Amino acid sequence: MADAAFGEESYRADAPEDWRTRIELGGRTLWSLYRKHPWLAQLGFLTRPLLVPNLMVHGEWMLGAFEDGYDLRLDALFEFGLKALLDGLTSIVEGQEAVA
Repeated sequence: MADAAFGEESYRADAPEDWRTRIELGGRTLWSLYRKHPWLAQLGFLTRPLLVPNLMVHGEWMLGAFEDGYDLRLDALFEFGLKALLDGLTSIVEGQEAVA
């Protein structure tokens, strides 16, 4: 049912060149779906999104905004995320609070 709801909206083949415009259009498209079907927002979590094909279309379309001309530096992002994860785990293992 969620897959059918997410499939109600699609994107133009000629995506906006500017990444901000593309992300805004994607956000507005998803917002219109959530307004039409309020129960959709309660199904998914940011940390564990639904694995439904039509929702993946929305995510891939928005991620496509960063493919051309925008340096994501995935290696740096991965290193930052791994460090944050390990810092959080260390405080749990040692029974101490993370120092801000």
